Amino acid sequence: MKRNIIISLTLWLSLVAVAQTQVAEFNPGIAANGVNYALPKTLLKVDASAIKVVYTPGEFAKYAERYLHISGVNAETSTTWNVTSLTVYQEGVPDTTKVYTVKLKDKTILRKGLPKSLKRPSVSTILSIVPLLHKYDEPMSGISSVLLPAANVSLENTITYNPSLFSFDDKLILAPMQGLTSLFFRKAYHECFPGCIDYAISPFISVTDGLITSKSRKFRDVFPFENKNSLEVVPQLLGSTSKGIISYGAILQELGYRQFNINCACPAKCAIKHGRGSALLKDLKRFDGFLNDIFKNVHQAVSIKIRIGFDSKADIASLADLINAYPLKYVVIHPRLAVNLYQGSPDYEAFGFLAERLQCRVVYNGDIFSLDDFLQVKQRFPMIKDFMLGRGILQNPLLAAEIRGLHFDKNMLKTLFFKLEDYYPKLFLEVGETERRFDKTKGRFILPDRQDKIAKALSDKMKELCKYMFGNNFSSIAEAESLSELNAIVTRMFL
Repeated sequence: MKRNIIISLTLWLSLVAVAQTQVAEFNPGIAANGVNYALPKTLLKVDASAIKVVYTPGEFAKYAERYLHISGVNAETSTTWNVTSLTVYQEGVPDTTKVYTVKLKDKTILRKGLPKSLKRPSVSTILSIVPLLHKYDEPMSGISSVLLPAANVSLENTITYNPSLFSFDDKLILAPMQGLTSLFFRKAYHECFPGCIDYAISPFISVTDGLITSKSRKFRDVFPFENKNSLEVVPQLLGSTSKGIISYGAILQELGYRQFNINCACPAKCAIKHGRGSALLKDLKRFDGFLNDIFKNVHQAVSIKIRIGFDSKADIASLADLINAYPLKYVVIHPRLAVNLYQGSPDYEAFGFLAERLQCRVVYNGDIFSLDDFLQVKQRFPMIKDFMLGRGILQNPLLAAEIRGLHFDKNMLKTLFFKLEDYYPKLFLEVGETERRFDKTKGRFILPDRQDKIAKALSDKMKELCKYMFGNNFSSIAEAESLSELNAIVTRMFL
């Protein structure tokens, strides 16, 4: 049966015996035993809203300065437009000027319906079809893919799959790092690099026994009012029992959160000792009961962060089947075993297995320290749309901007540093405004010298952040004996 299908480069069709397949230019009206494909092109659409302002001066406007001492009054009629919102989005469309026919070998089989490989493409399938497209003369990255009937080139019932290295559908997520990506960091980062990170998962809130309320200091990092002008945040819970998770989830709901994340990945010894974090992956039967109780009793969306196993990948298929039994919002996967901590290379094979098998949305997390690292992961797993950045964003705060193709002055790193220094005492150490004074010469708040303990804690934290942000110059920073000396070193770095 003849099938006419337009496909783009990254449409993954399951073809048999491609070795003798021929490609020719598409001729409408000529029946060919094969499939037709069109190269794609990306159409950018812009939705804009604006307010029209018409200024009409009054009859006495020209006397405003003389009699009312008001200068700068415009005596001419003018019309201005103020843009209130601007949304840019992309749509994949077929390039009808570049349509080709793939002539199939006799007895070649094309499965009915939408091929499974279209939904979850693999790198090996991409590479196998590339040699067929000898007419292709455009780069693979940054294009949209389209599947639609080819008899008459129409956008009706179009299915679009976008494999670009970064698109408007992709999400960048700030990873939870205890004591580092708390509110003080999220707020400072959002002010310096707006539009770079989509949302953050908070450092874990430790679930413990005992009576607790929404006013507890445990929840101060996710208090809605404090997070109002910061990155959107999804609270993360770390606990060993479903009862505790359910109780804390109810408090988060009281605070207004419609979703939360459960940490099932932390490899720290103290977490494992108490049956938390990645220890939950030791016993899948227990983990199943843990999730079952939670989903019976919570009224919010739930996501989890996991590793590929605790000390072995032997149960990875069972882990995937277990996860598929629950309506998780998404699963964040760090592709290492818990016992490996952060050592060695990520296990891409294991990640790919889980990504293929899981039915919910999957977030990649692990070892994205540069744009090249991101491209490598994106090209290997083009079906993945969500990427979590942790240590990479601390080492290079411009990383998210580089991935998105946004440009910021590198001096913003200096601005970020001093914002972190300002926010850490107030938002993390909870030092009140009365304990801080504004230094007009520096244009920021500073701590009085008498607050020795607080100043020491701040100095230690800034050195910890500097170890990530300015690793190449950390030897001189580490020797700084005071906060002022540390600040002087950082300032000289940007001269």
